Parts: sequence; C-alpha cells; structure tokens
Amino acid sequence: MRANHIEQRVLIRILPSQDLGGRSLVFEESKCELAMQIQGIMKRGSLMLLGLLQAALVLSLIQHGHGWDEYLKPPAGNSPHMRVKTSNGHHSYKCSCEKWELTAASADLLSTVDSKTIIGAYSFSRNSNSNSKHQGTWTLFNNPADAIESGARVSAVTAKVILSYPIPGGLSEALLQVTSHHFEGQSGLVSYIQRLKPQGGVPMTSSCQRPHEVLKVPFYAEYQFWRQDVVPPSVPYSLVVPSSVKPVQSLFGEGEVLYLFNGESWEQRYAFAKLYDVPGGKKLGSYYIKARGAGESYGTHFWDLSNPNGVQVVGRVTMPPVSVSNSSLPWLTTTITAHTGSNSLLKNAKAVQMLSTRGGLPNKKSPRGKLSRGQLWRVPFTAVFWFYG
Repeated sequence: MRANHIEQRVLIRILPSQDLGGRSLVFEESKCELAMQIQGIMKRGSLMLLGLLQAALVLSLIQHGHGWDEYLKPPAGNSPHMRVKTSNGHHSYKCSCEKWELTAASADLLSTVDSKTIIGAYSFSRNSNSNSKHQGTWTLFNNPADAIESGARVSAVTAKVILSYPIPGGLSEALLQVTSHHFEGQSGLVSYIQRLKPQGGVPMTSSCQRPHEVLKVPFYAEYQFWRQDVVPPSVPYSLVVPSSVKPVQSLFGEGEVLYLFNGESWEQRYAFAKLYDVPGGKKLGSYYIKARGAGESYGTHFWDLSNPNGVQVVGRVTMPPVSVSNSSLPWLTTTITAHTGSNSLLKNAKAVQMLSTRGGLPNKKSPRGKLSRGQLWRVPFTAVFWFYG
C-alpha cells in the first residue's frame, strides 16, 4: 500500500512510549484494524530487541557483581533523601482500538517507617501529562519549618523515566529524572526518583472489546527520592583540584553532544547543555564546547550564566579526562582562562569539574545501519558542573 494512500486513511502520530523510553504508535482515527497490525509488528520487534539488550545488561551486571538496584541508581553525586510507599493506589485505563490505554493514576504516599501517616500523594493524568515520557506528579507535605519558610504547605515534582526494567505482569522498576519543581520544601532539591518493588497496576490482558470501557487496576510501589549533593563526589586522583580552592557553586546540565564519523571513528564536534540549579529546577544559563582548533587537545569550554547578573566563564582541559563508566562521558577538570561579569561567587573561580555524567557517548554502531563518512549523531547527556574558587 502506498504511503500517501495510508496517510489519507489513517492519521498516525508518533509519541514516546509510556514507560520503557522507546517508541510506540498512537492512532487518532477509527481505523483500529490497520493500527493494531502495525502496532503488533513494532511490538514484536521492540520486545525482541529489548530482550536481547536486557540479557546483555544482566550478564554484564552479574559479571561485575551488581544487581538491578545498581543499574537503576542515579549518577554519583546524588544521595538518598526519603523513601515512601503507596496506599490506595489505582491505575485507570480506557479501551481504545481494542487496547487498554492508561489515562490516570493516583495513590496516597506513606512513610516506610510510619505506615499510619499520609505524607503526600502521587497523581497522573493523560490530559495534564500529554508528554508520555512524564510519569506524573509527586506531592509531599512540608514540615512546619519548611511550610513557614516556603509559605506553602506542600512541595511537588514531576519526573520522566530515563531507565527501566520490566517486571512480568506488573509495572516496571524505573529510574526517573525530575523535570520540574513546584514550591520549596521537602522536594526542593530532589533530583531523581526510583520506582521500586512495583506490584499490579496493569490489566490482566492487554486487549479489550468495548470502546471507551473504563478499568481500574490497583497498584503498589515504593519511591526512593534522591537529592543532588551539596558537596562534589570523590574524583580520580588526576582530576583533583589544588587544596587552596574550594567548591563555590554547582550546576546541573542537560543537553546533547554532536559527533561526526570521520570514516574510522566518531569525533566529538560540539556539545551544548542548558544549566539548572538542580534537575528540573531554575534555568541559570548554558554550556557549550567550541570545536578544538590547531594544537588544541580538548577544545574550549564556555559557561554562560544569565542569573543573577550575567557572567561568562571560559576554561580549557589541561589534563586527560577520566572515564568512570563505559556508558557515560568521562569526568574532567578544566582550568579557567577567562571570565567576564560581576557574579560574586564566580569572579574568582579557578577551575570547573564536569562530574556525575550520564550518557553522551556514541554507540559503536550507527543508529541508521551502516556507518558513512560525514555522518552526524546527536547523543543526549547530563552532568553536574562544580566551580572552584
């Protein structure tokens, strides 16, 4: 069937999948038969690929003495804050194209220490969370001191799935990165959330017969909240800064690295990231790497900060970066060579470390099959930048 003919009959919109970070098809017209055929083909291929990737990962974790708890942990530089469990949790589904579609979820949040006291709530709505990477809102009651200081009885965060491990017959265990903060208090510095020990939450069968039929499924899960540390993590010896300088500020960066295939390997050509105080927090500026010139080993790094008064910091890497993970950008220390602006914290800055990296490395294979000279590839990454002065 020709592509233009299909487009005339069925409107197809591609969106990220709800939970596994992959891709799925959402069909907005009533041609469910064709929709399900295409969806079934994609699902079988996706599950096969997912199974192979998970098997390889399991073997790697076992060989290195780690389990899924290690795999689903945030990068170094984040520490556990508090752990909660759900009560009265329900997922609501609607029958669409003979498949159950998640439309809403809700649960009370209890302390894992005191199971009698409600300390918050979890909620999800397909209408308010149109981006299916986002998995809902976690609201926590502030203690009296936080309530007075912040002027709000609650604080809340939203988050997206960045890693997951499917559990047969139930929700997946997952690592989520915070995408927004609302009010100060208990969740003010939360950076990541783990979903652990999930039970239930999915229909017993994936198919349904009655259009618009609604189904409620109980679920249970524990959520481990993590906070971004206020001191940098331990670094390899070669990256240690002089004892005469101290950390004065940290910034969370999220962006992309651009690679060019030179015919033999991938070359890093450019990197860009937006800078925040914490994941999902206040945007404070941007970071980028200028492509290295003649005689330069690692290029020039720039940090442009817009708040509060505007400042630019320029640095160069003088020591080789150190890889601490096979799947993430290496950590590095840059020596500041110039800065402008009147930011009191950074005007005497001497060095910047890029730590707590996640992602940013190209795969050995092309995302489009065979590699070709001049091919470009953008890879997402996150990192925490520590300024010393």
